[in-house]
Amino acid sequence: MHPCSPCFRPKNRCYAQWSASIAALADDEEDVGKLGPSVVLGLMWGQHVANLITAWRAGDGYVSSPSTYIGNTGVGQWRPTPPANAPALFPFLPTSLTWVIPSPTSFRPPGPPALTSAKYTADFQEVKAVGSDSSTVRTADQTQAALFWFGTALTFWNRAAADTSVQRGLSLSQNARLFALLNVAMADAAISCWDAKYFFNFWRPITAIRLADTDGNPDTVAQADWTPLRPTPPYPEYSSGHASVSGAGQEVLTEYFGSDVPVTGWSETFGPSTTRSFPSFSAAADEANLSRIWVGIHFRTAVVDARAEGNAVAAYVMSHAAQRQHGHGDDF
Repeated sequence: MHPCSPCFRPKNRCYAQWSASIAALADDEEDVGKLGPSVVLGLMWGQHVANLITAWRAGDGYVSSPSTYIGNTGVGQWRPTPPANAPALFPFLPTSLTWVIPSPTSFRPPGPPALTSAKYTADFQEVKAVGSDSSTVRTADQTQAALFWFGTALTFWNRAAADTSVQRGLSLSQNARLFALLNVAMADAAISCWDAKYFFNFWRPITAIRLADTDGNPDTVAQADWTPLRPTPPYPEYSSGHASVSGAGQEVLTEYFGSDVPVTGWSETFGPSTTRSFPSFSAAADEANLSRIWVGIHFRTAVVDARAEGNAVAAYVMSHAAQRQHGHGDDF
């Protein structure tokens, strides 16, 4: 059964938390232990909305079958990367149904630089030096950041939103709007990014560096055994999924809370005991972007363009989704 099915009732921690929440609503009623009319009507309305969304997303283009996409072996083109040499993931995303933005192509970035350009040369030399598993120029803190962000993106921004919400004392309806905007923006940013990935089909640094003698650029030098700090994810390089999602996440939180809100977070790489702190949401996204170069899986142009893409997608979502139709004020 698909987890979005209206009759899906997982007997797990989430369901237990849901049940406890409903029980607490009952305790607030005059007739303790029973749900009053307002609560019942609220639950019915929530279920109705959930059913509408489920029906809307039933034909969203999601494909559960394994991918068979292997790109091609043209110069500058993506092909499976070692060590797994696996087919590319999520090739259906570029044609899937967006949440708010008009289409997956609406915010398509300009594309990677020409292989013989000065920009590509600079990108190539940077990631070759700083992104290698045996790099002598990457600092200890850059290595820590690269590993930290390798294990988090969507979860980091949701935790940042939750922590800031608690600090600001947001109401239930304010939180509902905040998390809807945040996650819809990140979802649309990912769809937009995957459109670019499969439209441009650009090769990853590990391929580019190992096959640099084929790119027609005299200033790029091949290294047959070059290996990134961490294994390369199986899909085309341009643009960066992490940078797109982080760009969208920081844009929503910055617009919602402000540009000077400190944030401290943890990642699944190290767990809650290891945190990194930033003076703002934007600064956290800056490091998330650079981490993709430091870990050896992206060129700088891909993260810069993806950040701009994510910012633009989020700005569109913030101005077109979850808008007040009646009344005024901060609560929804």
